Amino acid sequence: MNTAELEEKYDAFLKSYRFPSDVKNRFLRKNAELDKLSRMADNLACNILFLKYYFEKARVGEDQYSMASNYAFIADGKEIVVNMNESPDFKDKEVYLKWLLDVINN
Repeated sequence: MNTAELEEKYDAFLKSYRFPSDVKNRFLRKNAELDKLSRMADNLACNILFLKYYFEKARVGEDQYSMASNYAFIADGKEIVVNMNESPDFKDKEVYLKWLLDVINN
């Protein structure tokens, strides 16, 4: 997969109804820990929704479940397993796409 293909999918997701619109408009929380958890949850949701709707979901073995720590999808005909907890901020397009492209191509 090349950068242009991945960027096209990313931009299409941002414009789609599947992109959680409230992510951009979260109110600021006074509790720093809750704010941090909220940002982590938003990032995880964006990651999973993007991969779910723009890549084929890989079948996980009978004794495994696809979770944030081992989310499986198919890109370029091969199964990719990624730890979403290690992903950069989804809203930082350049950094996120570089990370995902590295994951897909390695």
